[in-house]
Amino acid sequence: MTSLYNPRQDNWHEHFQLNGAEFIPLTAVVRVTVKLLQINRIDRLKERELLIQAGILNPPLF
Repeated sequence: MTSLYNPRQDNWHEHFQLNGAEFIPLTAVVRVTVKLLQINRIDRLKERELLIQAGILNPPLF
């Protein structure tokens, strides 16, 4: 069993990499989290791209 990513305990940069608007899992914890929460579903990627383009979401900060 693998735990999920916990933003209060886990360091984002150790577990994730960002490729445009897509989250790239670097660990098993994040592979499970991304799959379970469907973080890279196409509609979520499109929404994230729009937020980044609008300057609402600043990728290096999350």
